[in-house]
Amino acid sequence: LAYARKEKLSTKQYFEAWDKFDPDAADPEDSDDDEGMKQPKPTESQQALADAEMSRLTQREQELLHLQERLSNNELSLVERKFMSLREKEKGNEFFKMGENYDADACYSKSIMLDETNAKAFANRAAVS
Repeated sequence: LAYARKEKLSTKQYFEAWDKFDPDAADPEDSDDDEGMKQPKPTESQQALADAEMSRLTQREQELLHLQERLSNNELSLVERKFMSLREKEKGNEFFKMGENYDADACYSKSIMLDETNAKAFANRAAVS
């Protein structure tokens, strides 16, 4: 089927070519799949970036757990919760503008935890998910 990729064929001709194709006789070097291909080893800088990202994700998870604990203990007044919710939504907006969707999602999630009546936080989180 190597010739089918190079030439412009009609749909009928394309399927007829596939009918003639013998997978047992196909050259494994001509395969488009990723089987048998090894992933390149990441460079030191790529590994450092991956480690930094994991650290940032772990930090976000810890922040969410701490917030849940504070909310379950009723440590925040309604005014504090509304203020913090608005601040987290604004942080999420800034992350979204920078293209950091995961961070924006985390901020919007915190905003929703703090104030479940904030419809904009729900809409914004849906936009980044």
